[in-house]
Amino acid sequence: MRKSAAVLSLVLTSFFGAAQGVPAKPSEKVPLCYGPDRWATRVALGHMVDAGLIRDSSSIYRGDTPYSLTTALLDSYKVGVFSGPEFPKSDVYQQIEKFTVKTKEGQLYEVMTITEATFVECSMAHLATVVLTPEFRILQTGKSILKEKK
Repeated sequence: MRKSAAVLSLVLTSFFGAAQGVPAKPSEKVPLCYGPDRWATRVALGHMVDAGLIRDSSSIYRGDTPYSLTTALLDSYKVGVFSGPEFPKSDVYQQIEKFTVKTKEGQLYEVMTITEATFVECSMAHLATVVLTPEFRILQTGKSILKEKK
């Protein structure tokens, strides 16, 4: 296992716990909480600005449109069930997304986000944001909504 992959595995298990869910089957529906216009991507870009990696949002956006942004859902695991006051009982999925963004200055970043989502709400957990390139850096740690209930 490469050093960066080992570190990422450690990051995932320390913030969210070992993956105890079952991977989603290709035919199984998963919450549509990934992609360029979704919560996790937008918040992670904000984390990059807050960390000083990106000068400001004008470095990555022309109006509301990113200069160069591609996203991919790497995995989606059902990790449990959540219900709360005024919140329907819902299956919770841990979603791991990778995106690539290029600033107008030409700097390329690869970023991974890890969060929990349901079909009702995309922002169930505190988002973990990890920059993979040009330099491995953890910008924000995550916290499971399911751990808060215990």
